[in-house]
Amino acid sequence: MRKYSAISVYAHTLFKNITILKKCNSNKDLCKEVLEFLLKHKEFSISKQADLHIELAKVFESQYKQLDVAANIILNGLKDDNMTELGRQMLSKRAVMYANRKVRKLNNELKNELLSVASKSEKQPPSTTINGQIISIKEKGSSGRKQVYSKKTENGDLLYMSVEELAISHYKSQGFMNGLHDEGQLIKSMFLLCFWEIIYGSYAPHVLFISPYQDCPLDWRTRHFYKIREQQIKDRMAELKQMNVDQICDMLKKCCDEYYDTQSVVNWKYMNVDNLPLCRTLLECVGIEVFLAIGDQILKDGRIYLHGMPDLVVWDVFKHKCIFVEVKGPNDKLSERQYSWLLKLMEFGANVEVCHVVGTGGKNNNCQTSSQTCENIS
Repeated sequence: MRKYSAISVYAHTLFKNITILKKCNSNKDLCKEVLEFLLKHKEFSISKQADLHIELAKVFESQYKQLDVAANIILNGLKDDNMTELGRQMLSKRAVMYANRKVRKLNNELKNELLSVASKSEKQPPSTTINGQIISIKEKGSSGRKQVYSKKTENGDLLYMSVEELAISHYKSQGFMNGLHDEGQLIKSMFLLCFWEIIYGSYAPHVLFISPYQDCPLDWRTRHFYKIREQQIKDRMAELKQMNVDQICDMLKKCCDEYYDTQSVVNWKYMNVDNLPLCRTLLECVGIEVFLAIGDQILKDGRIYLHGMPDLVVWDVFKHKCIFVEVKGPNDKLSERQYSWLLKLMEFGANVEVCHVVGTGGKNNNCQTSSQTCENIS
């Protein structure tokens, strides 16, 4: 219940406005003081600890020109036993950056200590690069420009598409005729539906549901969720491991028939009876072991891993092969959360790839109604 307290809301509001506080000219110490306050009361910003350490280090590095203080802030974060895996990864990246500074170098003792506690990962997800003709379209009533890509079909038609749709068309040409741009929504919803009774039926409704507008129990996306249901989750995982694809799909159909469109953690846009054939082929290509490993990671640490899955999932039903693809347009970089998910998927035995799109061209065209001039590919 702590996250619903006044001080938690206050802490969340302060954190969301750090960027604005950095620009405060009337009190140049305000941002530093707020970050130090939030770190002092860490129980109200548990999931933001790495971000708070990094933001405070940035303030000392850029505003106060005190790199040694900034480095010690990162060091303290890395030494925190309660720091999450993703948080340690984020802090390690900045620790290595500080240690390798060529200008305003750290003293050797501090540099060596940073490198000794920083997490070391030499794994890099495989990548591919494709080209696309950029067309910048200014939509009617919009002040900004939306970047789209054009592609000619074999019959000479010109298609306009997003960077993700361009990537899907590339993988289709490689034999992956099935593809979704859903950031893992389908596969997550499939897994969560298999655990419906555990998510919603573990305790009496009045214990973890205090409002009719809740779509999940109060402890959802916290570490406590897994801990207090650990045995139930392990039992269901063991049950699913003994099933084949047909049996899991039968379970999904039964749950869809019973719970469809109920306000919940399941995304019914993707997880519905009409999409069961898609679920079947996806599960065959992903493999039950990888499917369960993904879901188990989400249940264990939903605050971090419920989001950030790769943009696309593409699969070849004939070769029973599936790839999780993170698409990056020009000047776009992997976030720490995205990188962490790719490493996790590789650890689970899944195929992953980062698809870099290199844009050419960039003419400005007016497009009042996209349906009049553009054809989307699915």
